[in-house]
Amino acid sequence: MSELEIRDLLIRISLNEDRMAFKQIYFYFYEDMLKLARKFISCEDDAEEIVDDAFLKIWNNRMKLYQINNLKVYLFVCVRNLCFNYIEKTKRSPIVSIDDIQFEPQHFGTSPDTKLNLADLKGIINQAISQLTPQCRLVFKLVKEDGLKYREVAEVLNISTKTVEYHIGNALRQITERLSILSKQ
Repeated sequence: MSELEIRDLLIRISLNEDRMAFKQIYFYFYEDMLKLARKFISCEDDAEEIVDDAFLKIWNNRMKLYQINNLKVYLFVCVRNLCFNYIEKTKRSPIVSIDDIQFEPQHFGTSPDTKLNLADLKGIINQAISQLTPQCRLVFKLVKEDGLKYREVAEVLNISTKTVEYHIGNALRQITERLSILSKQ
């Protein structure tokens, strides 16, 4: 869905209380918002409830929707804030899962040795990622898996763009160091 189409839907929701337009927005963004909620909340039902609450909040504030410039970032921030509120309310620490990070290298051949080496490489990379700090893993995941721009990640996590750059650089450096150490063995 293009930004123009999203903008049109927001205007329809805002001015006409168009439920079909809202339904389109809901289904278009739901999975991305649920992925984000799962990064903070371990319970699937609670993560789904948080995402539904975010959309309910948007519907309740529909008269102002036309003022939103980037709905995806707005939704990410809304879900993030609801997750933080949930965590604070339940006195639990945020759970940042990076198990979903998929490293799928290009096809380099079909020999068993090549397949084994690629599986080893994937395991090494995932192990290096798992050793990152929780904040660094989250930033890395939002940029590399979810495809958010540094500016968008900064808005979602309420940090500066420079901090996002630092975390990405740190993550890549640590992954590279891990691969370098293992390649020398």
